[in-house]
Amino acid sequence: MSVYQQQVHLESLSLTHVLYDPNDPVGRLLALLTLSPMILVSMYTIVVLLRRELLISTMFAGQLGCEGVNWILKRMFKRERPMDYVGTGYGFPSSHSQFMGYFVAFLVLHLWFRETPMGRLQDPLSKTRKIILYVGVPIWSAAVCYSRYHLTYHTVFQVTAGAGIGVAIGAIWYILVEYLPVFYPSSFFGTWRTWFLQSDVASRFRIRDSWAVWSDGGTDAEWGVWKIEWDRKRKDKKI
Repeated sequence: MSVYQQQVHLESLSLTHVLYDPNDPVGRLLALLTLSPMILVSMYTIVVLLRRELLISTMFAGQLGCEGVNWILKRMFKRERPMDYVGTGYGFPSSHSQFMGYFVAFLVLHLWFRETPMGRLQDPLSKTRKIILYVGVPIWSAAVCYSRYHLTYHTVFQVTAGAGIGVAIGAIWYILVEYLPVFYPSSFFGTWRTWFLQSDVASRFRIRDSWAVWSDGGTDAEWGVWKIEWDRKRKDKKI
């Protein structure tokens, strides 16, 4: 051990430090799954910066707000984790479960209210994508919640409470920032949304609401524009 190590107390970054039983056949997989919130935050950031969609930005803002609520609740109730060797910090409600509960609630509501209904989809790939999202995301969310219990970071109550709080926050936030503005445009939230999308800030940063124009968020339209330009440049022998 070096002199530096003897003099300085080192700590682990608890956000990514996950303990699991190496003899557990599913321990490693669940340890990886439990990192999903950190992966999703990275994905949020990338998509917000690249796409500049109002929907994704408000979803991410709500996700961060949900984490803030979790931070407050933990310090209000001060419930301990079932096992103290897995790390410090309070255990109620489970922040990972609350994160995934919010994520699945907001996403499923968006798929239900703003994307093309399953019965009207003609493209088999679009139908498959929607089925995967409807089924896969809730299963993924449930698996992350279970991982927190299996790895002994939380009790069943702490996990279910966290997931329930997350679902409630996700649903309420979706109603405020998406459902009311879209289906009740004359409401306060609808008026604010229209004003913001027409503002100089939205124009300068190229912020948009693609789902207000296309039910698939503009995927097919963007591909169509690309195909026209691709064919034109090939015809002009620039590609």
